[in-house]
Amino acid sequence: MMTAEEFWISYTKKGVFDCYDDAYEYFSQELSPESKKEYYYVEVLLEINGHHRSDKQFDKVLRFSELIKLKQPELFKEVAKYFDKFLIEYYCFLEDWENTDKAFESFRNDPIGLIDEYLSAFDRIVFNQKLDIITPSLENIFKQINESKTIMPGAGHALARTKYYIFLEDVHKKQKLGIDIEPNAFSTIIKDFNYDPLNEYHDLILKGIKEIDFDKNAIISFFSKEKPAFFANLEAHFLKYMFKIGFNFALSTIIWEELISHISEYNDNEETPDAFFTIEPTSYENFIVKLAGGFFLEKSSLMFAILWGTVHLYEFLLSSEIISKQTFDRFISITNKLKGELIYTRFTNLWKFAFIHKWSKPNTLSEVEFSAEKIIFKKTFAFKNATFPELRSQIEDELDLLAYLKDKIIKPTVTQSPLEKALEKSIKSSLPPQTIVSTYTAPEKIGRNAKCPCGSGKKYKKCCGQ
Repeated sequence: MMTAEEFWISYTKKGVFDCYDDAYEYFSQELSPESKKEYYYVEVLLEINGHHRSDKQFDKVLRFSELIKLKQPELFKEVAKYFDKFLIEYYCFLEDWENTDKAFESFRNDPIGLIDEYLSAFDRIVFNQKLDIITPSLENIFKQINESKTIMPGAGHALARTKYYIFLEDVHKKQKLGIDIEPNAFSTIIKDFNYDPLNEYHDLILKGIKEIDFDKNAIISFFSKEKPAFFANLEAHFLKYMFKIGFNFALSTIIWEELISHISEYNDNEETPDAFFTIEPTSYENFIVKLAGGFFLEKSSLMFAILWGTVHLYEFLLSSEIISKQTFDRFISITNKLKGELIYTRFTNLWKFAFIHKWSKPNTLSEVEFSAEKIIFKKTFAFKNATFPELRSQIEDELDLLAYLKDKIIKPTVTQSPLEKALEKSIKSSLPPQTIVSTYTAPEKIGRNAKCPCGSGKKYKKCCGQ
């Protein structure tokens, strides 16, 4: 049986990768209460897990995560939000929904303590359109969030919104089958949620869902005299458009809500729908940057979902003759530039966002282009940490097929764009805390209960401070 001292020597001398087997052996046994006080095990677990994730040694990550969960349940509680966040990303990529559900369990069990991580995982599962993983616990978790005195009001918005749009999708499905929804069905379903769209808006969107034909002139006429009616009707038809090409309502409304909220900040006083939906490059780039999140919550999956998903929204607007071809082309040009920068910046981890290629192909892309982009994202699953130029040769064939993006991805990076700077900052801020024992420099004064600078892992008063 390996002692705490023997393990710590291995950990500090061999390094994170070479000590993996020793770490696995050590954490397989029961740890003494004394050693838990003396050594910083949480940082050790995060460093071993994090470095092997970065090095794409996923088999070891899975094996180690399962071991800690089984043999060190108390320690696992402290690292679960980092371990299980990765497992959800990993299993979603592999479309292993049974294990995705298992990884989501820790967030379901403590949605209050892990509210940010729960909501981030919730979004990722919605983007993968696997609502069956989140719906069974939806009402119970929303109730916990709503009644909590430690969480900011409105934190449960995503859950309530999802519940509401599941209801609207059910209305649409039954409408197609000729089945009417009872008048009080909405209030019955939504009664336990504080999601209460204005009665006027609800009536309008429900009316739009039930309408068979799209009356462009009637909808456009609402824009200048009755904005709520314009947006409700247009959203209803957008939801149905997306449903036809394989998107559920819960996913489609995220795309709709995020973009309309952004545009309304800048273009709310415009006099025509075409002017309203005209995007300015700087404001749109700032919008995408904000979606990335920050120090407290990293939301890259939302950023990818919106940047790729809004292409479908603009294709709907163009096909419905709500916007002009000029406005559409302008939007696609701005979007492609941002896509190129995003692919360049997040290159080694694009596999985490491969859900966008489980969606239907946009009309603006050929099958060849869509397939090439999909392959690039999948290939990054095996890419070690490196710069884009170092890995470019491995996707050269696919890049040659991406004429619309190639010149935007491959470019001399003399100065970073606002998007690239913000993404770099969000990447650093989202990393779990890690301990680097080999390069520790002692401060002039060391507290008696501080970690000893010699790297032993013990408190100073019980090591070199004796």
